[in-house]
Amino acid sequence: MGVFSVELLYALPIILTPFTFGFIIGYTSPALPYYEDKWNISSIQSTFFNAITALFACVGPYLTTFLLKFFGRRVVIVIIDIINIISWACLFALSKKIFWFGIIIRALQGIILGACTAIGPLYLVEITPPSYVEFYGTLNQLCIVIGIVILYIIGQYYHPWVLHILAIVTSVIQITFIWFVPETSPLYDKTASSTEKESSDEDKGDIKESIFDKAYIKKVFIMIAVMASQQLSGANAMITNLSSLFESAHVPHPSGLAAAITMFAQALACIAAAAITGKIKRRIMWLMSTITCFISLFVYALNQKFNWSSTLSIVLQFLYQFGFGIALSPMPWYSSPEMFPPALRPMASSINSMTSWLCAFIIIFVYPQMKDHIGDFGAFLIFSADALFAIIFGSIVINEPSKDDENLDDNNDNIDNKSR
Repeated sequence: MGVFSVELLYALPIILTPFTFGFIIGYTSPALPYYEDKWNISSIQSTFFNAITALFACVGPYLTTFLLKFFGRRVVIVIIDIINIISWACLFALSKKIFWFGIIIRALQGIILGACTAIGPLYLVEITPPSYVEFYGTLNQLCIVIGIVILYIIGQYYHPWVLHILAIVTSVIQITFIWFVPETSPLYDKTASSTEKESSDEDKGDIKESIFDKAYIKKVFIMIAVMASQQLSGANAMITNLSSLFESAHVPHPSGLAAAITMFAQALACIAAAAITGKIKRRIMWLMSTITCFISLFVYALNQKFNWSSTLSIVLQFLYQFGFGIALSPMPWYSSPEMFPPALRPMASSINSMTSWLCAFIIIFVYPQMKDHIGDFGAFLIFSADALFAIIFGSIVINEPSKDDENLDDNNDNIDNKSR
């Protein structure tokens, strides 16, 4: 079975979930400067409009976990899409007088964002042939980046309401085509045999053993630390402020296009990562990624301090995004849940997502204050220190999946194939 199998067709509707992720997380970079110029909103309003999404994204994974107790993967995705459509439609009413309403809607979109991080990668992994987990995990990140790039390009030339339409249409398309994707749990598959359903019930019962049992607590710690190292390198602070970063660096190009070109580096990295997956060990990929991020962040800090070159700012951001996309961005999403038995993976995915968004909120909220008090030089030195930690910690804990994990995935894949 190759990469271009029927599972790839099943993945197409699912990957619209990371597109939704990209639209939500990337929205403020082109839209917020527009609102600031048009309505002269306060800095505290801007900060909350930008950061509150990440804070409420911490809740989203648990919404997904709750819904999965009652519904299958497809129904949960449709519920998330309907809420997403409503949220983007509400932003059409945004004005200076009710800008607080926009902050509330961005909080709602944060819940959607967190829900997407829990259901998207999980569903992709479940339909994936065991030997192509890394490829499909990279596909998730690639679609996030493409969504952000599309948003940046459109936002450079058009009113934010065009972005609202794009996000709504994407959810409508997913609602239409997600029904062609098979359910991955026999519990919700009407064609599954009673034996398979009993097996699924037993798996659900295994959750009572708890992910926080002594046997798993070390793995939980590793999962949280790896995800924290991803976010504390400042990725989301840069993504949500990339246009402003280039404006402050006096980049002689339209800031929106410069931001899109820079984010495109992550897309190239995802393609490169997919090409070398299985050929290079995960630890080597992790080191390639984190060392690239460390060097680019450290030199960027020096460039901000000594004003060497505005063009160098683009090159370094491009280099950072490329390094980030190789492993630091996608690997925590697909490798961490693999450490746990299938019955515990939904909760592991939720904890992973909550960690991601809590750290993202801290960075996005604190970054403007860091910029005011220690400047971009100090802020990027801190980000580079986190990348250095990721190099050291990852070199110790990042390993290839064990044979036991592969056997668990093989067994699940066999059950899934029967249910189809």
